[in-house]
Amino acid sequence: GIVMMGYLNDDGTINRDSIDEDGWLHTGDIGRLGEKGCLFITGRVKSMIVLPTGKKVFPEEVEYLINRSGLVADSLVWGEGEGQDVFVSAKFVLNPEEYKDEQGQPLEPHTIKERLDKLVADVNAAMPSFKMIKYYVYSFEDMVRTTTKKIKRNVEQEKIKEASGTE
Repeated sequence: GIVMMGYLNDDGTINRDSIDEDGWLHTGDIGRLGEKGCLFITGRVKSMIVLPTGKKVFPEEVEYLINRSGLVADSLVWGEGEGQDVFVSAKFVLNPEEYKDEQGQPLEPHTIKERLDKLVADVNAAMPSFKMIKYYVYSFEDMVRTTTKKIKRNVEQEKIKEASGTE
């Protein structure tokens, strides 16, 4: 039977990009084994941020902390910059109900920024300093997703670059 598509070539040979000579399946996932032998997936190789110090940040870990807040409906974390100037950045998709005043009117941009600055400070306080979010943008618009509901990271990052004029 078929377990997963894409691991066999059309001629029936094994796709060596996915399964190596020893039979190990390379999924691109990064994880750790728990005390009881359970595997915990903590991130993906291709989304990993490598900082100038060589330390590694897995966006999924930071996104998990952000997404616990009711202020944010969704988030995306990535490494901005190149070489010695890479830093952790985030995009927040805001939960619209959290950004209205008592009369149901949208909050002023400075009030939204105050709330998000506090969220970022709280998230940063829960992590080692090298993982701290240094830059963020926000939107009320949903992010572009694949058919399997995963955020199209590269598409979203390009949209952010275009909007900020940093191409």
